[in-house]
Amino acid sequence: QLHTTNAVRLSITTDEALMSYLRIFCEFVHGENGPFHIVESESDLHFADDGALRELQDAGLEFSPMERLADTEQGLPQFRVWVAYGDMLFKAFFAVPQNGVVEMIDDEQVAAGIPILLREYDGALRTVPKTKQKD
Repeated sequence: QLHTTNAVRLSITTDEALMSYLRIFCEFVHGENGPFHIVESESDLHFADDGALRELQDAGLEFSPMERLADTEQGLPQFRVWVAYGDMLFKAFFAVPQNGVVEMIDDEQVAAGIPILLREYDGALRTVPKTKQKD
């Protein structure tokens, strides 16, 4: 529904506005494991324990702000971002046209099973975060 509305009514003209929109879009769109949360620094993740952050640092993962890349072959603005989805972390590439019809071009999973506090939802309402229970 978001794509349909945006394709008709939205026009974003600056890189700064496109980046802001991508942040909002990723939080709004939910998959089976919750929203797609853009991570630009360690403080964007809420770990269940202090050891998780140390593990990521020891693995050499360094977060960085969203980066504007060269346009895609189709001439669309392209961005590189870190994304947390469920208990997984990805390096992802998005095309974000002015009409807001966002497309994930590519992604690479770089970590899984991270003990981060996950958002839970009861319909449209967000509830208290909790860690994912292992099977």
